[in-house]
Amino acid sequence: MAEYRTQRRYLVNGSSAVREQEERQVERKPVKKRQRRVLPRTAVDIIPIAYVFMVAVSCICILAFSVMYIHARTEVTALSKQVSTLQATLEDIKQDNQDLQNEITTCTSIDTIRKKATQKLGMVPADETQIVYYDSSDSEYVRQKEDIPNE
Repeated sequence: MAEYRTQRRYLVNGSSAVREQEERQVERKPVKKRQRRVLPRTAVDIIPIAYVFMVAVSCICILAFSVMYIHARTEVTALSKQVSTLQATLEDIKQDNQDLQNEITTCTSIDTIRKKATQKLGMVPADETQIVYYDSSDSEYVRQKEDIPNE
C-alpha cells in the first residue's frame, strides 16, 4: 500500500505569506531493508580466531626481529669503537717501535760506538801491533778449543 504525504507550498505576497490553494500529494517509495548475509556458525567462529592468531604471531615476529636488530646495531657500534681504540693503540705501538728501531740503528753505528768508547769510557784506538788476525780454513762457524796464540 502506498503512503501519501501532503506537501504544502507558501507564497510570499507583500508582508504576509499566502497559502497556495493547491496541495499535492506525493507518493512515498517504500524503504528497502538491507539483508545481512548470515554465515554458517563454524565459519563465523573460525575466521576471527584465525585472524587474531595471525595478527598476534605477526606482532611477536616483528617485536623479536626489532629486538634482534637493535642488539646487533648496539654490538656493531661497540665493536667499531673497540676497533678504533685498537687502531689508535696500534699506531702508537708502531711509532714507538720505529723510534726504538732508529735508536738501535744510531747506537750500533761504528761512529757512535767509537765516540762512546773514546769519550765516555776513556778507550784509545788500537795500534797495529795490538791487532791479531786469525785465519780459519773451516766454515763460518768456529769453535774455540784453545787460546789464540800471542804472536
